[in-house]
Amino acid sequence: MSKDTETTSLNASKSSFDWNSLAQDTTYQDIAKVQKNQTRIPIGKPSKEKFCRVHPGVECELDLPLIEIKESNDLRGIYLPSQNPKEELLKIIRSQPGVVRMKKLKLGVYPDGSIFIWALNLNNGKVTNSWNQTALDGASIAREQWVKLSPSMENGYYEILTAITPMKDPVWPKETFSQILDKAFDGKVIESVEHPVISYLLGR
Repeated sequence: MSKDTETTSLNASKSSFDWNSLAQDTTYQDIAKVQKNQTRIPIGKPSKEKFCRVHPGVECELDLPLIEIKESNDLRGIYLPSQNPKEELLKIIRSQPGVVRMKKLKLGVYPDGSIFIWALNLNNGKVTNSWNQTALDGASIAREQWVKLSPSMENGYYEILTAITPMKDPVWPKETFSQILDKAFDGKVIESVEHPVISYLLGR
């Protein structure tokens, strides 16, 4: 191929866009920026893959009687039984020993600012469960340090890992803990015997 032919070929394949100018164009920059709005707030254990912090204030923790479903893929999660249940609902729940357990709820946050409700199992009376206790210990440390829990199956407890490299201070939401709980338990309050969780517990 001659030099003239090669030049003609390159000119023919030249882009119709000036990409460098497009990269410097600010016309759509404000439109491209978005704000993250977290509409769903998970309840349970923190991610095993991310460090987290726990809000240090007592106003962001609460002990509640809750029902946790673990073995149903469709219903897996934590539910709040009605605080003023009808007699029929109360009778069914009472017929399921151990289904309601007290859990300590704490407000947690990940480095990206997304929040979650850490639901911690409380030790039953004088019996100390190592999984429960090390999780509680980890949540306590997370009030001041970035923490990650790693399950140690051979030892039967959580190993508490703290970040060595400096991390930014957590950014806490402006909403109150009550407002956050409203979001977290949206659709997860058991108010009647027709609730899917009750049907599941009764084997319907």
